[in-house]
Amino acid sequence: MRGRPLEQLCQSRTSDGSTCGPTTYGSCILPYGQCSGSQSYTVQFCSSGSCVAPTQWQSCYTDGSYCADTQYGSCSYASACATTAYRTVTSYGCSGGSCVVTSSYSQACELRGTDSLSCGPTSYGSCDFPSSCATVASRSYTSNVCSGGSCTGQSGTMECSWRSTDSLSCGPTSYGSCSYASACANSGTTSYTSYVCSGGSCTTQGGSTSCGNRDTNGVVCGPSSCDGCQLTDYVGCSPWGQTSCYDTVCASGACSGRATTSQTQCYINDMYGQPCWATRPSICACAYMCNQPGTQETMC
Repeated sequence: MRGRPLEQLCQSRTSDGSTCGPTTYGSCILPYGQCSGSQSYTVQFCSSGSCVAPTQWQSCYTDGSYCADTQYGSCSYASACATTAYRTVTSYGCSGGSCVVTSSYSQACELRGTDSLSCGPTSYGSCDFPSSCATVASRSYTSNVCSGGSCTGQSGTMECSWRSTDSLSCGPTSYGSCSYASACANSGTTSYTSYVCSGGSCTTQGGSTSCGNRDTNGVVCGPSSCDGCQLTDYVGCSPWGQTSCYDTVCASGACSGRATTSQTQCYINDMYGQPCWATRPSICACAYMCNQPGTQETMC
């Protein structure tokens, strides 16, 4: 059968449909951006004694062909302190008739400097004065700052309040013992030490003040003494008399008062010259002078 025309091959065969030549295929025609398309092919077969070759079509695909544009994600920084921004690059290609992702990777897209930029809120401690006389208060703080591409904490102290403290008390006042200038003094004096703020420091200030008010009237403040013996019997010229004793006492803050403590009988050794009066009436007003103990001398 070599060299015989195809028609003769078909004429020599009794059944239609027998192949009478090779099947040929055209190229796969893909619409732009599509992964599947159509392909022509020609099958040679016998029909009514002739070798026919009608053109037919079938679906086809080609792996690796273009199907979509490469996609670029947004350019963004991973953190507030990041110095390099990245974006995602995604490529597509045909595989098995479908458009699939063939590659996806991160790509650097921007650079910046972030050192000293804030990367978080600053936290503060309480505002305190270190002492009762301090004029400046301070507080601690921790700030979040970018350094070398990372967020780091930086701590420190800062002034937060001011005030004037001069003359304010900064401690309890201490007092010495109360002393009196005399036994009759109505008030005493005591020394004291006070603690007062001055120039931001606690300083001491000393002085004296009154203390211990009291009533001293009638308080014995000096020696006791007695008056001389005074005649009490002006009739019988008796040698017995009376004496008064007293204490020296305080009066109005001075040691100048007298307070009688007792009256006692006393004996007058020399009665001569002491006045006396007769017990009997007389025509004239007679005065008697005692010339010796127990006797009277009439003087008219």
